[in-house]
Parts: sequence; structure tokens; C-alpha cells
Amino acid sequence: MYRHYHYILPLLLSLVLLSCETIAPDQQLITLEPTILERCVLLTEFSGIGCVNCPTAQQLADDLADDCDGRLIVVQMHPAANSFTFSADPLYDYTTADADVYYSHFNGTATTPFPTGVVDFMKDGNAYFIDYTTWATAIHRRLNQEPTLSLDLTPSSEGDSYMLTAQAVNHATDALDFRLLYWLVEDSIEGRQLMPDGKVSTDYMHRHIFRGALNGQWGSQQSAFGKGSLTDIVDVSRYCYTGRHYSVVAVALSSDMSEVIAVAQTDLPKESQVQDEPFVLNVNGIGAIGNDTTIVVTAHHTDPITGKEEMEVRGSIIAEHIYVDTERSAADFDDQLCIGTCVNGNGETTQLFDFNVAGYSSWFAHYYPRDMQPAVITYRFYNNARSLSLTVKYQPED
Repeated sequence: MYRHYHYILPLLLSLVLLSCETIAPDQQLITLEPTILERCVLLTEFSGIGCVNCPTAQQLADDLADDCDGRLIVVQMHPAANSFTFSADPLYDYTTADADVYYSHFNGTATTPFPTGVVDFMKDGNAYFIDYTTWATAIHRRLNQEPTLSLDLTPSSEGDSYMLTAQAVNHATDALDFRLLYWLVEDSIEGRQLMPDGKVSTDYMHRHIFRGALNGQWGSQQSAFGKGSLTDIVDVSRYCYTGRHYSVVAVALSSDMSEVIAVAQTDLPKESQVQDEPFVLNVNGIGAIGNDTTIVVTAHHTDPITGKEEMEVRGSIIAEHIYVDTERSAADFDDQLCIGTCVNGNGETTQLFDFNVAGYSSWFAHYYPRDMQPAVITYRFYNNARSLSLTVKYQPED
């Protein structure tokens, strides 16, 4: 985004020039077009479903984003380290391990008052967190600072691949050194929320929900480069055409993590133009599942190969390609999902699996309870045409 200012510089006539020579019009006007860069600002909003003032803050953030005409990017994080984010039902748990890392970086604690926010990863005085009632002042102050770096995200697709190209342009004379982060953000999630009147809404629309870091919590280090540009490409194919409102936020963060020097956001395609046939999902003992379902598993046995106690769910699936988006009620679970091939859990609260099924296949979900601890894991199976959630409550019996 640029603004152009025109300056008319009159031609000076020499006082000693006696002739009345006519000056051509194109010699009378000189136009200068200095480039004024406009900064985009990142508001990292910390919120929770058990926070009575958080809906007010979310509405304020949306209003500020509208007023800033695309120059304010809002990302809402739910750190598990704060009690306001707790949900007994994993379907309404928006916490992530990545959010806890950033929250800790900002010196967040279990008792930090919510809602709160951080502008461009910068301290405001001696603290990072800013009360939502003063967001507008801090954001507009930051918007008025001319950036040294601009950042753009350009999508491209070929076949089943969907790529984002980030282009960073250094407008300064000095070399810049920064980290480039990619965040997955989901919008328009209908769920539970404690409202300002003290009642719980069951159809509250959550906005800008942070789902995780796509290239590590602190991104990739970019080599120092002088005035000019560099490009970086990230594959986001697995997050496209899922029926969910996903976007990617690219963050250029100073190497010392003290300042966001540029930020950009682009939406990912939600629906495919070519619709696949709906898949068929079966669970042993239940049969075909047509709606979101919750089951309780209590039986466990010793795995003869690993020697570990194991709990499992089995079934079959008919599909050509299937994604399984897994949400766990806590991090550091020991679990595994198998559809044709077996993939171990990543030890975090969320994980996305991608399976090429090619017709009929058996599927298995394994949970290895440590010290016989219970767990809740939601497996959301989906393709371009259908989405089904299976919530499994693993409750080992002694």
C-alpha cells in the first residue's frame, strides 16, 4: 500500500534574463513521488471460553481491524497455562502447546487477567500485556511508525498442491536479520463461551483462533540481506478444501524476538470445486456413523510387541483420501493412528493426519495410558464432501 504526494517545483527565472522566452509546459512542472510505506500491525489477543469480558474484547478487536482497513491482523490464542481457557469438553478446547510457548515468552502466568493482548510482540513500558481498553491507542501509535520491511503472501496452486509464496522487501539501507513464522488461524468456530451477563452461550462465534505454528514456534531464520527482496515458499495443501475457515499469518519477527517488523495474512480456499464422494466411517460394535459421536472405552490389554498397556478403537473406512484432525485433552499423550499406515502422535494437543486410503481400509486408534491415566481424544475425519467427529473417552479400569 502506497501513498503518492506531488510537489510542484516552480522554475526560477533569472533576474538578469532580459528575453521573454516561452518555457515549454513540460519544463515548468517537476513531479516527485516519494514512497510512504504503511505498516501492518499484529495484535496477539489472549482469550478464553471462561472469561466474562473476552467477548467484549473480541468485538473490539474486530472493530479495530475494520477501522484499520486491513492494516491490523488479529490472532487469538488460548494458552492452557491460564485457567480462563479450561474446557472439560475437548470439542471446545482451543488451547495449543504453541500458544503456551508464546504466552510464556510474554511472561504470562496462571493468574494473568484476561482478556489481554500484545502489540507486535513489543513491550508497552515494562510489560508486554496491554489491557483491551487501551488497545486502540497502542495500535494506532504503532501504525504511524514507518516500517523498514514489507511482507506479502501470494497463493498458487497446481494439481493437489497449494503453495504460499512470502515475499519480504527490505526498504532500509542496512541489512535485516529476522525470523519468518507461519501461523495457522481458524475463523468462525461455533462453540461455548461465558458471556458478559454471566451466562454460557452454546453458539458463540469464535474468531481468529490460533491453531498452531506451521514451521516451528520460532520459525526459520532468514539470512541478513540488504536493500532488496527475498522469497520463501510454504506448502499448505493439507489445510485447504477442508470446509474450515483457515488462513495463514506470516510474521517477520526480529531475531531477538523483541518486535514484529512485518506481518501479512491470506485466506485458504475452503471448498473444492470438485466434490469427492462422501466417505463411509464404521466403528466396531457401533456400525456406520452418520453424525458426530462420543464413545467410552474402558478395556485395555498388554501389547505383545511393545509390552505396554494399550487401549484401542477399531473400525473401517471407505474413501479415496481422508484427513483426520486430532484434538487431545492434554499434551504428551502416547497414542497412534493407523489407516493403511501407522503414524505416532506428536505429543501435542492437536495434530493433522493425511491418509491415502484408495478404497476400503481398516483403521485403528491406539492409546497407551501412562500410569493408567484417562484421556479424551477427538478424531475428526473429513474430505471435501463430509466431516465426522468421533470423540473417544479412554477411561482405563483397574
